[in-house]
Amino acid sequence: MKYEDLVKMSVKELKDRLKDLNTQAQAAAGKDLDALLEEATTITGILDDVKTVSYTHLRAHETRSNL
Repeated sequence: MKYEDLVKMSVKELKDRLKDLNTQAQAAAGKDLDALLEEATTITGILDDVKTVSYTHLRAHETRSNL
């Protein structure tokens, strides 16, 4: 999948896609495996960014309420 399509997916959809990629990777080899691993890496990066943004957003509200 393209990055543009992946970033439009929900966290649950991304996690489900990772599970699908894992299943496919077990039977893949060569270029197919490389493509699956590249997509999995992209999804992992997106999920990491979502967590970072969510935590930062939470901390901003916490700081504001303590002022």
